[in-house]
Amino acid sequence: MNVKSTKKETCYFSHDANAKDDFKIMLLIEELGLEGYGIFWVLIETLREQQNYKYPIKLLSVLARKYNTTLVKLEVVVKNYHLFQIEDDCFFYSSSLNRRMQKMEEAIEQRVIAGKISAAKRKQKQIEQLKQLEVNLSSSDSNERPLNECSANAQQIKENKIKENNSCIRGESNMFLQIKNTTIGYQKPLISEVNASLDYGDVCLLIGNNGVGKTTLIKSILHQISTLNGEILIHQKNIEKLTDKEIAEQIAVVFAKSQIPANYTTEDLISLGKFIHLPYYYQLEKEDLEDVNNIISQLKLEEYRNIQLQKLSDGNLQKAFIGRALAQNSPMIILDEPTTHLDEENKIIILKLLRDLAKNHNKIILFSSHDWRLAKEFADKIWFINDQNLQEGLAEDILLKNNLLTNPRLFTINEEFVSPEIIAPFLEKEMLYSALQKNFKRDLSGFKIEFQGAFWEIFYQNNRFSCQSIDEILLSIRNCL
Repeated sequence: MNVKSTKKETCYFSHDANAKDDFKIMLLIEELGLEGYGIFWVLIETLREQQNYKYPIKLLSVLARKYNTTLVKLEVVVKNYHLFQIEDDCFFYSSSLNRRMQKMEEAIEQRVIAGKISAAKRKQKQIEQLKQLEVNLSSSDSNERPLNECSANAQQIKENKIKENNSCIRGESNMFLQIKNTTIGYQKPLISEVNASLDYGDVCLLIGNNGVGKTTLIKSILHQISTLNGEILIHQKNIEKLTDKEIAEQIAVVFAKSQIPANYTTEDLISLGKFIHLPYYYQLEKEDLEDVNNIISQLKLEEYRNIQLQKLSDGNLQKAFIGRALAQNSPMIILDEPTTHLDEENKIIILKLLRDLAKNHNKIILFSSHDWRLAKEFADKIWFINDQNLQEGLAEDILLKNNLLTNPRLFTINEEFVSPEIIAPFLEKEMLYSALQKNFKRDLSGFKIEFQGAFWEIFYQNNRFSCQSIDEILLSIRNCL
């Protein structure tokens, strides 16, 4: 059999999703613009279609005419940026990739041959079954038995299908994302024996103190770093067996610190989300352009559409990167501290938009934050990382089980301070605690302070005081000590 006739597994070119972040590509875009980026992908797609993954340099003029560009530009991309190797008047991606592709094709051929052998065996078995059926039908006393058996088999198949559908309705189907007995970290574990899952429509808050492994967990899900143990599955497929492109097709991500592409406008960056999986960046189709315009409108970035990213405020820049993730239109979106640098108005815009995507468009949202209130107001689930463990559950259940999340002592800076009993809503309690621990280095457990709406009541040694502000509370306590 001719191996080259087999369809190539072009997804093995695993650089697709991250090509734009390669410093060589960034230099190319800086000097030649998006047309240069498009030419790079034209060349990659051309190599993919060649039998030996090589293309003669002398035929670049053919590509220039085909793709309405110039020979000079093609030669510049091929020769000037160390993106391709040149040998025997041909250019190719790399020697190592060509060797791996050859091995892959050999494996494909073996699978094809094995498949044909298996198909032949199945066909022979079917012939034998038909012959046996003819024998059964020729017997007068058993005419009905095969028909009854066929009917019974059909009924069983139908019942199994019903059971399968009911299982899906009950939520027993396979989750989109599954983390099974997974230990995450670098040389040493940061989070051990993680078991967690997310499915379509879920909004999940990833929370924990700095350094506990939130960003490391995100990078592990994206397979940017390897797990120390266990497995992470997307649609029941281990991420270790997925290419970067395949992962990018399923998950969009916004990191807290993202590299700003040179000379990109807000619209350019958001539009880039549409080309995560495409070979080159030429022009948006009408439908994609409408999506980009809608995202710009939803994020209230209309006046910044044509402004270079370097000139945006931190808040609007964050919104633009979120816009790129939205344009990518992947089933799952992961956001690392998405509300960083955002004021309250823009924070609400982003959070409402993300929740709408989950609930009305069946997306999965996983976002990290230090603010537990976002879970109460916005998230369905919480992944709480503490002491190298990850707790998973309904947001309200996790909050009730972990006082560490809602207790203001989380912010203690004075170890000599002992808090009084404070009876108040979470926000007022936290503000009062913050003021007390900054102003008193002593035990205040003899005090009881209760919020009454318009004023505070202080109880101390059979005395009672009323205060209208936290400032008055501080003064009253000083007078008692």
